Parts: sequence; structure tokens; C-alpha cells
Amino acid sequence: MSTEDVYRHSPHTRRILWVMAPIACPPEAVERGLIDPVVDDLESFMEIMPPEIRAAMITGMKIFDATAALHPANMGKTFCELDQDKAKRWFDLWWHSPIALMREFAKKTSGLLIFCYYERPSVRMELAYHPDRWIAKVARERIERYGEEIRTKEAAMTAADPLTAAMISGTGKQEANP
Repeated sequence: MSTEDVYRHSPHTRRILWVMAPIACPPEAVERGLIDPVVDDLESFMEIMPPEIRAAMITGMKIFDATAALHPANMGKTFCELDQDKAKRWFDLWWHSPIALMREFAKKTSGLLIFCYYERPSVRMELAYHPDRWIAKVARERIERYGEEIRTKEAAMTAADPLTAAMISGTGKQEANP
């Protein structure tokens, strides 16, 4: 990947996510100063997204931000310009929208922000959440329990196919189709 292909949030996208993150994440994210790192982590996550998905997400954010100005209660202010209470109400309006695209945008974007929050090392440590340890433990247990069966299946899967070997060597007989 060249440096031109590296995704970085635009200042506008970063601002939208920066206002949205305290709404989506638990209050501790703000208290612990984790909003910027969460937005940074989402940037890294978006970098590996297929370009079409990333473009759709960015477009959704711009629409989410700009359409807030059309709501009478927001008095012409975009989502980024709203105070936290009005921003939360705007987010909730999309979350509960009868329009599936709006509702799903709010839920998916929120889910990504929450994911980034809970993947922070300090949050994982506090929760005693260590998936790598669990994965290693389960892998060991499965090898102990099913190891022989796994090795037998692997041997059968990687062994040479006797029919193919016979056909290549010319010892196999082929019947003509009537």
C-alpha cells in the first residue's frame, strides 16, 4: 500500500466522529480521555475497509451531519455545531428512525465506535478481557480432545488421490460413455 492509499479522516469526518463518540460510548470514555484514541482507532479500522464501504460510511456521516441543520429544533446548526444534548437527540432520532438506512447508519457507526472503545488496552485490562488467552486455552483443549481425529483427517486430506495417481500413470481404466 503506497502512502497515497493510506486513509486518514478529514478534519470534518474527525469532528463528526468526535461529537458522536461520547454519545455512542459509555460515559467513562469521556472521563478517561479516550475519545481521541477511539476516533484514531476507527481511522485505522476504516483504512482496511473496502474503499466502497468506506466511501459509503463517509457519505453517511456527511449526510448525518448536514441534515441536522434542516431540523427546526437545531436552528440551522449541523450535528457538529450542536450542544451535547441536541446532538444526542439528533443521534437518537436517526437511531429510532422509521427509515432503515438512517437507523442502520446510526447503529453501525455507533457499533464501530463502541468496538474501538472496548478494544482499547486500558479498557480490556480493566474488564479483565483477554481474548488471546482464551483463544490459546480453547485451542489447547481442542487439540487435547480432538487431536488424533484432526491428524487423521489432515492425513486423509493431504494424501495423494489414488484415482488421480492411477490416471496419470496410465494404470487406471476409463470406461467410455455410451
